[in-house]
Amino acid sequence: MDLVNRSPFAAERALVLDEAGAETLAVLLKASFAWTPRTGLAPAAEQVPVRFADEHLGEPGRSSILRASDLCPGKPGCDLVLLGSAGRSRPAPQVDVSFRVGAWGRELRVFGERRWSGSAGVPDASPFEALELTWENAFGGRDEDVPAGEPWEEELRNPVGRGFRARKSRRPVSGDLLPSIEDPADPVRSPLDRPAPAGFGFVAPHWEPRRSRAGTYDEAWQRDRAPLLPEDFDPRSRQRGAPGLVAPEAPAAGAPVVVTGVRPHGEVRFALPRVVPSGAVYFRTRKSDLSFALQTVLFDANASLLELTFGAYQSVHGQTRDVECVAVEAEAP
Repeated sequence: MDLVNRSPFAAERALVLDEAGAETLAVLLKASFAWTPRTGLAPAAEQVPVRFADEHLGEPGRSSILRASDLCPGKPGCDLVLLGSAGRSRPAPQVDVSFRVGAWGRELRVFGERRWSGSAGVPDASPFEALELTWENAFGGRDEDVPAGEPWEEELRNPVGRGFRARKSRRPVSGDLLPSIEDPADPVRSPLDRPAPAGFGFVAPHWEPRRSRAGTYDEAWQRDRAPLLPEDFDPRSRQRGAPGLVAPEAPAAGAPVVVTGVRPHGEVRFALPRVVPSGAVYFRTRKSDLSFALQTVLFDANASLLELTFGAYQSVHGQTRDVECVAVEAEAP
């Protein structure tokens, strides 16, 4: 089917299946805005294309998701995501980073390198210039250095992080790295602590809490339900935002966005721009208007770039051959 994009932004369409296995037409629009301290926000000269697959920091399954797929039918809330690096104009042992969009946000503490030593207490952090705000630098990880016959363990909320130790770990404590990104209200105080991993990035589908919300894939599911989603599937499994950064409803245009403690600007402030997508699916004999919802607000501090991703989902079950065209446009500043 043809796509007619009359907006100044990126748009795409794809056929997906809903929970009942019915064919659904997904229409996505992504609006990208560049930010500068002097001029504020303006539509980016090069619009970021719609993503249909997750982009990983390293090996898929063994690294965090840097940028998640924009295709997420049935996502009930809006994900708020911050990418970039913490840092100040001069090296410092710690920096507080905050990210807020309207009424929702988080503030985390970022440290330079810290390693456990033989002395008691949490070691001092080394000064740093920049540290990436990735899950690899937060608490988590996996520990396979256990006695023979004992099961290895991992932090299900962030298996790619650092600082996690199995209950019966044989790994030496001295020299072990502490996490560099923490919630100041729940810091690591000993090598055996297991605080909630803290971050601003995307959460992978096989991590908690998304994993538990995906439903039960057992013999009964294979016998009675496969390949459809389990009956106990929770749509919140599709949310990709970090804990505290999933808005139950999309923030409105004009909502203040405040980012502090990041490079290269230290502080970024702007109002969420007003983008109103609209569109329609043209069948052979009729037209159906599309209703878009804001799915993801992503700010890349390194690139000083804001992405707003909207999605509309139209049932076309049994009618895919009748769809001739999808048209998209948008009101924008």
